[in-house]
Amino acid sequence: MASSAVLLVTRNLPPLVGGMEALLHRLLLALSERVPVELIGPSGVRAWAPSNCRVLAELPFAAGRFLPAAAMLVLRHADPRRHQLCFGGSGLMAPVLSVARWRGVRTGVYLHGLDLVYPNPVYQRLFVARLPAVDCAIANSRHTRDLALGRGLPAAHLSVVNPGVEMPSGDLVGAPVLQGLRERWGPGPILLSVGRLVARKGVAEFIERTMPGLLRELPGLRLLVAGGEPPGASGEQTARILAAVHGAGLEASVGLLGRVSAAELAALYQLADLHVLPLVERRGDVEGFGMVILEAAARGVPSVAFDLGGVADALDSPEGGALVAAGDYSAFAAAVRKQLDRACPEARLHLVERIRARSWRRFGEESITALGLLP
Repeated sequence: MASSAVLLVTRNLPPLVGGMEALLHRLLLALSERVPVELIGPSGVRAWAPSNCRVLAELPFAAGRFLPAAAMLVLRHADPRRHQLCFGGSGLMAPVLSVARWRGVRTGVYLHGLDLVYPNPVYQRLFVARLPAVDCAIANSRHTRDLALGRGLPAAHLSVVNPGVEMPSGDLVGAPVLQGLRERWGPGPILLSVGRLVARKGVAEFIERTMPGLLRELPGLRLLVAGGEPPGASGEQTARILAAVHGAGLEASVGLLGRVSAAELAALYQLADLHVLPLVERRGDVEGFGMVILEAAARGVPSVAFDLGGVADALDSPEGGALVAAGDYSAFAAAVRKQLDRACPEARLHLVERIRARSWRRFGEESITALGLLP
């Protein structure tokens, strides 16, 4: 293989599903267009690898199995005569990158936010403490960059490259599907929450503190929650949200849809008037960027979000919706009402056109520049 190859090590790639997986797959595609790539990834990744990518190994996803095996493979394969960079898909790869540095290969990492703040003290000492030694790092937002600076990464080694968004093509659903959804949920405004049911999303708090007041003014308002808990979760968040619904007597106004298919999600975006992201602060957790804000905007749906984590990088214009000071539920409700008042087909089309500039191609080009890769 040519001397310009990149050795990419990450367990967050398809066939696994999630925001990190989508982002790193886009990065893999961008890298492979520029240079040969050698990949150490999760089981099943070979089917998703581009043609200019040699899969060295498919490893089990569990960190306790992935990391030792990946470190041994890097020890065996990393070679400064062949690799211009060994790149880790998250801060979890820090020990593996240490092996690449020992082999004399330049190293880099993509930082998502949670990989910096995860509160386990062993993780902080053995993983995060190694990150300042990497040669280059990309942060997904200005907030994540600030977290990295606070953990000792040199400013000169840090770049911010926001994730991109894929514009929908051919995912418009037919009128009968939308009519069925409308008949089920009524003619009033639709608020949509999309994402995994984790505590930081603040869905239960939003139901308790904002929905009752909104419903007094807009009796036909509905909140639809699309997403399930992460694999292996206890069900605590679902129970917490259901308790909030029942406690407020909002069974007719809130729908917990669970995990939905891509086609179902496309239909929900067409139905929705507004996307909400009422984040709450949680120790050891953070919304590193807020990709769902871009995904909603690409379908013409503005967002109202609490200004926490890196969401200000995602919702960076009035056309995209409104940012609200964290914890101010009265202001959040006012922003929801204002966005609903201004909703119209022309505004949706304008938002879609504006968001086109935030493409995955731009993300790839900026990432390659930040990493200093040679063709």
